[in-house]
Amino acid sequence: MMLCPRRIQRPPTPAGMGREPESADPGSGARPDDGEPNSPGPKRRAARIAATWNEHLPDPYLPRSLAPRLRAAGFEVREIRIVPILNTAYDATTFSYNIAPLIAAFVPGRGGVSEDEATEWLNDLAELQHQGRYFFSVNRYLFAASRPRGGPGSPTSL
Repeated sequence: MMLCPRRIQRPPTPAGMGREPESADPGSGARPDDGEPNSPGPKRRAARIAATWNEHLPDPYLPRSLAPRLRAAGFEVREIRIVPILNTAYDATTFSYNIAPLIAAFVPGRGGVSEDEATEWLNDLAELQHQGRYFFSVNRYLFAASRPRGGPGSPTSL
């Protein structure tokens, strides 16, 4: 069996929900809540950090192509399952809390992310928890595959 994590990805916002606030000063680009974790500044920071974190993966899209690749290598794909992780709290008992420092240590110096920006991102997560608005979700994929008896590479075919 192979567990294949998928990159962190934010789902699209349904039409009419979660609209961005209007600019405080039209034309300035400033928003009234730029300092809040759910405002555009922290949202952009989180997206940049997630994109930069994907650099640690040899192939962030592996789940899309793994089943055909396994079959081409002579395996029989018996099952493909999703194994989600959902955290609605940011504390020491959660996956996201424990992986966040690893992400923050990896991203500085890559993708234009600074050490200060990584630290601000960690602070954003803690603030979202404080506000009761923390949410994290990631999908992992489980592929169960085996070589058929007598197939290429099996002991009976040698």
